[in-house]
Amino acid sequence: MENCETQLLQISQEVETAVEARSGKAFAWRYAYTRSADTIAANDTGQDYLAFEQTDTRFLFALCDGVSQSFYGDIAARYLGDALLEWLKGLPDKLDLETLTETFGEYLRVLTGRGSELVNQHQLPAGLAPMINEVLEQKRLSGSDTTFVCGLIELPTKAKPEGQMLLAWMGDSRLRFWGPKDERTSELGETFTVAQRWSSRRGAVGGSPNIFLAPLVVAGKRQLAGLAAYSDGLATLDAYPQLPSNQQLQDLISASGASPNSDDISFLEIRLDGAAKFTKPVQANQANKPEEKPKTIESNNPEGNKVKEENAGSAETEGERGGNLKRLLPRILLYLSIIVAMIGMILIITGIYLLFK
Repeated sequence: MENCETQLLQISQEVETAVEARSGKAFAWRYAYTRSADTIAANDTGQDYLAFEQTDTRFLFALCDGVSQSFYGDIAARYLGDALLEWLKGLPDKLDLETLTETFGEYLRVLTGRGSELVNQHQLPAGLAPMINEVLEQKRLSGSDTTFVCGLIELPTKAKPEGQMLLAWMGDSRLRFWGPKDERTSELGETFTVAQRWSSRRGAVGGSPNIFLAPLVVAGKRQLAGLAAYSDGLATLDAYPQLPSNQQLQDLISASGASPNSDDISFLEIRLDGAAKFTKPVQANQANKPEEKPKTIESNNPEGNKVKEENAGSAETEGERGGNLKRLLPRILLYLSIIVAMIGMILIITGIYLLFK
């Protein structure tokens, strides 16, 4: 386990990063990154982005999942991720939820200026078919989009004896946190939805950003043991009430990457109670896993997803089906756009032919 005092780390979107664990004086953390199978095969840039900064008294992070249906979602993910870290670093010592909500929404709106410039400046690859080039240019007009989760953990100091934890998010990337005894994620509410995201053209989409603010210490007792953020490509991790060991986590990531419908994966876990849990194997919550029965069963798991089984080993949650559809949708839209363009050209040619016939 490597010891570090201060670190700013921006994970590359071009290569895979296996699970890596580190520790400092106050925090222990681990992270990982992998592109989808299709992205690796095409040697393209991953659309997830992860960046974080750690000191002796605080930990800041931002995790973004670029929307593949938008114009090069990796642009929005990378730009917004770095901008979120800057926002977190610039926050005043005294925070209140109402002011944060108002100022953060405005900050996201202001970011569209530079975000739109980056989209407009992006050069399309040479040699694209004219129809594909036209589709991408139409997407450029709508901008580059991304979901995000970000946060700040500040340890207690003389000036701030209670310390604080600030979390902000839009979209369906995961944010989970644990107290000394149990998981506390339910305190964030049912607010993680695919309808929300940030757009380089429109700013916050689908409503206002979600913000959670809480002290680290209450009545002299620390209320936070650990926190995790990960993109929906690692949705299988939802079934674990406690996060698995480093080896188990790497195995889950590898298994997800081997799936035909694999998605980009970014992961970060921060612990305030040491790094021992990183090496402790755990089991998935059986209540969150489909039963192996040949008959059809419907039930609700702790995350609220219906599970429908028709035969052993073929069950799939609605969340997983939605994730598969989300990954296939960009291709479907691209093909439909090409078909529409072809039909338009045929109609134009037919019209010209009839006009001069």
